[in-house]
Amino acid sequence: MGEAMAVDRGSDPERTGAAPASTLPPAPRGLSAFRHTFRALSYRGYRLLWLAQMVAFLGNQMNFVTRGWLAFQLTGSATAIGQVTLGWAGPMLFLSLVGGVVADRYDRRRLLMAVQAGQGVMGLAVGLLIVLGALEVWHLFLAAFWQGTMFSVLGPARQALIPQLVDERDLGNAVALNNTAMNLTFIIGPSVAGIVLATAGAAWVYALMTLCFAGVVALLAAIRPADTRPAERRPRTGMLDEMRGGLRYVFVENRLVATLIITAAVPIVLGFPYQLLLPVFQETVFRVDPKGLGLMYTTAGIGALLGSLLVANYADHEDAPQFQMLAGAGFGAALAAFAFSPNFWLANAVLVVVGLCSMAFFSFNTTAVLSSTRPAFHGRVMSIFMLTFSLLPIGVLPLSLLTDVYGARPTIGACGIVLGLFVLAMSRLSRSA
Repeated sequence: MGEAMAVDRGSDPERTGAAPASTLPPAPRGLSAFRHTFRALSYRGYRLLWLAQMVAFLGNQMNFVTRGWLAFQLTGSATAIGQVTLGWAGPMLFLSLVGGVVADRYDRRRLLMAVQAGQGVMGLAVGLLIVLGALEVWHLFLAAFWQGTMFSVLGPARQALIPQLVDERDLGNAVALNNTAMNLTFIIGPSVAGIVLATAGAAWVYALMTLCFAGVVALLAAIRPADTRPAERRPRTGMLDEMRGGLRYVFVENRLVATLIITAAVPIVLGFPYQLLLPVFQETVFRVDPKGLGLMYTTAGIGALLGSLLVANYADHEDAPQFQMLAGAGFGAALAAFAFSPNFWLANAVLVVVGLCSMAFFSFNTTAVLSSTRPAFHGRVMSIFMLTFSLLPIGVLPLSLLTDVYGARPTIGACGIVLGLFVLAMSRLSRSA
């Protein structure tokens, strides 16, 4: 944060990893604010990727909401939510570096098609278990483990593909719009999941999710070779050597990227677990039905959408590091305010601020990481960045235990306060460095 987080977003493609302007179809340059905000969508390949990821995020959000709801319904314990989510964390923690090497070695579009198809198979299997009346908590754990395995390749490949589809000048906008697609599904997905859960049952949620991933594969298949800049060619060595090379690049050769990744870790551990514990707030704090759970996810999604659109306009602004610091501190403060909100409707209003600040923080951070990374290392750097997200389920388990003992309000409230203080402390240290 602060000056330590400032990046030079110059036009050197070797350093930044962005596509040279001559290798992709030109993006129209409009003067309107609307065209400026959505300018990366003028690239055909990126537009297809954006649509594909929006549909994929929709399926993931429905799974995210329904899996937590099922775990809590089957056990009545917040700890079960943490345990099931831990199944997702294991593969992310131990396979993300492998996924990064795979994303740097092979065609990223084809990798995305394969892993999204795997997601669809998982949704179909869980749906069948529900229909047969055979679903148990350990099935949800295995499904989460499978999803984590797919994500260990999906995350690095998706992020590393973006610089192949847009010019350097539009990279920050493309990253922010990718987050916008995700946040649109934060609004739509939980609402759809809550309504379908309340009216038709969980099996239908997983049926819809399976259809989503079939659509994703079709959209990715429509991306043509002419829509992409070929990935940088490099001599291949052993997989372990390439993993070591990625770690050396981040922690020895490019300390700025290391700082950005480490800075993201604490908000992931302390901030984002609130999303996984919303079923507890629904059942034990606000005492509303599953539609209320969907509404809480939706209001947070509205805020996240606003945050990503904000970053789409300001990702390349000279004051972006300061904006990121403000967003991180606001994330912590708003999270504490949500935890201690006296009623359901005020809590939903505060969740808009929580979503806005959290997404702005991570959109700025992701743009800075990609902009500061050589193209040959995009997959491996993003896999290390994805490792920080594997800390989310690991953080959820102790927080879910604390929630069972002390309650949801004090647990999440304390996380928000500590998070806000951490961000302010990091900002102060970076200014004095």
